[in-house]
Formats: sequence, C-alpha cells, structure tokens
Amino acid sequence: SLQHLISSVNVTGVGYSVGGLIGSLGVSNLSSSYSVGSVIGDSKVGGLIGSADSGKPSKPTNIKKSYATGSVSGTSEVGGLVGSFSRAKLENSYSSNSVTGTSQTGGLIGSGSATGTTNSFYDKETNTAVMVDSVLGKTKAEILTAFTGKTGWSVGGGAAVAGYEIALLPYLTSVTKDADKSGVTTLFAGGMGVNGNAYTI
Repeated sequence: SLQHLISSVNVTGVGYSVGGLIGSLGVSNLSSSYSVGSVIGDSKVGGLIGSADSGKPSKPTNIKKSYATGSVSGTSEVGGLVGSFSRAKLENSYSSNSVTGTSQTGGLIGSGSATGTTNSFYDKETNTAVMVDSVLGKTKAEILTAFTGKTGWSVGGGAAVAGYEIALLPYLTSVTKDADKSGVTTLFAGGMGVNGNAYTI
C-alpha cells in the first residue's frame, strides 16, 4: 500500500504509461498522494498515474484521496489524473489541470469506465476543453462542496490565517505542502480581524 507520496517535478516520457507520480500502478493501493508537475508523454498519460490496471478483476487497483494539478498532454489515453483506467477503483480524488490529447482524452480519466469512480471529479473551470468524461466535470465550488467533511481533506483556510487566506480547491490534511495548495487566494492584504490586528485592506 502506497500513501503520502508527493511529486512536484515536471515529467516528460517517451512511449506509454507516463504519470506525474507513477507510470504504471498494478495490484496496489494508493492514497493521500498528489502531483503538481506537468506531464508529457505519448499514450496512457496521466497527471498522477499513467496506467492503473491490477490485471485481476477480483482484486482491483484502489486509488483514494489523491489529486493532480499539473498540465497533461499526450496523444491517446490522456487523463488529468489517470491515463488508462481498467480493473481499478477511484474514490474521493480530483484533477485540476489542462489536458490535451488527440484521442481518448479525459479531464479525470482518459480511457476506461467512469463507473469505477466514487466522489471523483475534474475541475471544468481550469480544463474547459470537451472531454470524454465530461459527466465528471465540476466547478471548483462544487468540488469543494463534494469534499467537505471527507476524512483526510481540508477545504479552506479561515480566520486563523492572516489576510483570511482560503484555498479554492481541497487539499490533503497534514500532507499537502503550503506551496502546493491549489488556487490559494487572500481576501485581504493582511491582519487577523481582531483587536490590535485589524484586517488590512
């Protein structure tokens, strides 16, 4: 079982099964992991995993609580999170990146069935192209709502952060580095909104 894996490098690969974190994931479980680097490859290219296939229908590959935000480009079977998805399950995961390919291109999954997904989506505000899995496209606000209350996820900052800083997309609690939080925006110039430390506008 693999967990708490982070990749912030840009990946360029030749051939198939190119991923931002893992090229090919077989009989294994991946959880609480993410990739923020860009990924370029030929076929079976994914922001997190190039190909997820256990090879065993009775024992699927499981991917949980994971995400990717780096741009992804390839030719066929190109996905924002997973390029090729077969004999696998995906739960509480998302992608927020631009995805480009010539065939079998998906915002979340390039090729494979979306029926193996639970509460997993791609950010259709960032990835505005027409995708094969368009049914899984959600706005940032919809993704935040879908992940609110889910174990292992945080959905924003709050008044405890100077300038009332919030994240526009979910991040992994105690795993995601501050520099990797997606779409962080500061509502004010600074301050905590308390006596002696008012908000700076």
